[in-house]
Amino acid sequence: MHNVLKSSLLVLPLLISSLAQAATDPAYEKVLTTDAPNAKDHPLTGRYQGSSILLQTRKAYDEFSFPAGPATEPDYSSNKKFSKVQKAEGALTRTVYIVPKGRSSLEVFRNFTDSLASKGFKPAFQCDNDSCGPSFKNLKYNWNEKRTHVQDEGYDANRNRFVQAVFDGVKDLRYTLL
Repeated sequence: MHNVLKSSLLVLPLLISSLAQAATDPAYEKVLTTDAPNAKDHPLTGRYQGSSILLQTRKAYDEFSFPAGPATEPDYSSNKKFSKVQKAEGALTRTVYIVPKGRSSLEVFRNFTDSLASKGFKPAFQCDNDSCGPSFKNLKYNWNEKRTHVQDEGYDANRNRFVQAVFDGVKDLRYTLL
């Protein structure tokens, strides 16, 4: 039995130095400071002040497996998996934001989780960095696994270049399932 997914949230407040450096190119600067075409904030989450939507996937109906426990086994293991998953189906929105320089991933993460807690959401699983397990990043955000990417077919070449950088460049991992 699947839970009906009324709203899904993937908060990826990443500190990616390669994206910051890419901003020196005017074409990349435009990508990093303007919202992706047709992207919009989810009504339950809003956005962190001064951020822009780099990537977004919206589907009217789909299924998704959320990590609900830490990952097991090292990256190189063929037995790596999440210790627990929560499957859901329904409307799906996945968004990657670019946040203003000088903001920590913890600050942005707390902004989202505090806002959602004030709306009655409660954490079912939460982790950061090592507490997420040794292969969490590889299982959840892998540049080589297209199914993990957040992207839309309407993106131009410059925006598409950042998809792999985002999923290869996770530096300060923070995750919550609410």
